[in-house]
Amino acid sequence: MIDFWNKRYNEDGFAYGTNPNAFFKEQIDKLKVGNLLLPLEGEGRNAVYAASKGWKVDAVDQSEIGHDKTRKFAKENNLNYDVCGKIVVAINEEESKRLDQLKINGEQNGLVGLKLLTPEEFQKIEPNVDGVKALWVPESGIIDYKGITNKFADKVKSINSESLIITDCEVKDYKENQIKTSKGIYKSKHIIFCGGLFADRLAAKDKVKLEMQIVGFRGDYYELSERAKRKVNNLIYPVPNPEFPFLGVHFTRMIEGGIEAGPNAVLAFK
Repeated sequence: MIDFWNKRYNEDGFAYGTNPNAFFKEQIDKLKVGNLLLPLEGEGRNAVYAASKGWKVDAVDQSEIGHDKTRKFAKENNLNYDVCGKIVVAINEEESKRLDQLKINGEQNGLVGLKLLTPEEFQKIEPNVDGVKALWVPESGIIDYKGITNKFADKVKSINSESLIITDCEVKDYKENQIKTSKGIYKSKHIIFCGGLFADRLAAKDKVKLEMQIVGFRGDYYELSERAKRKVNNLIYPVPNPEFPFLGVHFTRMIEGGIEAGPNAVLAFK
């Protein structure tokens, strides 16, 4: 599957454009701004939109081509980014075994430079971390998604001065080629949605009979104090627990210099 996406993203330009997915935009604009994890994010169009609205975004994707295009775009447009690397830390022998498999999975998905570290080795990277073993992921990094979003908007307008970039707009309904929003009704030949957590609702709207329902979770983050943030250099993650479908609480250095700890997992009822 990774070969498919690498080929797709290796084409000139951006495979799905630079504007956010319409359905993603509709739903994210309804929510209170906070922290957001976007797996399988591709070339970053949804992540940069969310960041421009004030969300603090972690975006990941298995395609190294997608990663490279994002970094190249940032460099060409003088946007701030840092490929600082991360460590994934095992705190017991059971997690240590899962860490071995995590390294294999990463290599199969095209990651380069993965290395298993002893406590003595990983404490040279993160001196305040304790554990029995860690996985070093040198290609992980952070980026100014808000800056990328603003630059995308500038480029869209430069291509077509009549292009509309509409924000703070709620999509209330859609039918065929018409979209009803809080800022009026718009017509389009094509309407593209990225269903995500709302895929079951979209399916129901199209009268698809479902035997399952998506249950959404949101994550709360905390920002470390000036005194505490000195204890974290870059990115520190736990070993994923296969019994729970969550990322796990981790430390993330933000592009502006702050450090966040989170997320927990709270049922999202709305």
